[in-house]
Amino acid sequence: ASCCNFAGYSGRVGHARLVGLHTNAAPRRYRHHGRPRNQRTPCVRRWAGSEAVEALPESGKAEDLVLGKGYLANVTKVVKQGAKLDLGLDKPGWVPISKLDKPGGGFIKKVSEVVKVGDQIRVMIRKVKDREVEVTMKAVPEFDKRPLKEFKEGDVLSGKVMASAKGEGRFVGSGWVLVDVDAIVPAFLPEKGLKGAAPESYQKGQEVKVKVEKLTRHEMKVILED
Repeated sequence: ASCCNFAGYSGRVGHARLVGLHTNAAPRRYRHHGRPRNQRTPCVRRWAGSEAVEALPESGKAEDLVLGKGYLANVTKVVKQGAKLDLGLDKPGWVPISKLDKPGGGFIKKVSEVVKVGDQIRVMIRKVKDREVEVTMKAVPEFDKRPLKEFKEGDVLSGKVMASAKGEGRFVGSGWVLVDVDAIVPAFLPEKGLKGAAPESYQKGQEVKVKVEKLTRHEMKVILED
């Protein structure tokens, strides 16, 4: 996909502006809007034009992003653990240092080796959380699995336990089990869906059969199937 995916769009995304987005024109972005145009510094574009880029949801809501798909984001802050991003939506983005993609590969000692404030980067959606969107610059194994749109509520699936935890103290009864059902995200099995069994009794790699109880764009909630 090329930049023509964004043909006709011109507007602010965080502190940067995308301009000149026409059919065969690559976007140019500038830092420091307070300066005259001839004194602005072009931002670095750190994505290849051959990589697919999706248009942002018209709703402006992060909840409408598609897991595993690529979007453009602007780096707004660089910290030791990763970089904060402006996706142009109602939630900010976050890419941890472990998910940065260094040209040529190799160990990344500092986030600033890969991205700097003002850079425009291509990221792929991993998780849409309550306050932020976790993304990655490089492909991760779960992206090779089935998208959630291929499942439906009521499906009975076989899978393997990935992790489990019991609720303690005031969180008694709030334990959970994560199950790999070959979906792009693990299936979430809450303690109440275990039909009396203790979450900690399930071991990693154990085979289980579950039923999809609730399905959203970003989550699959299941119960234990008899």
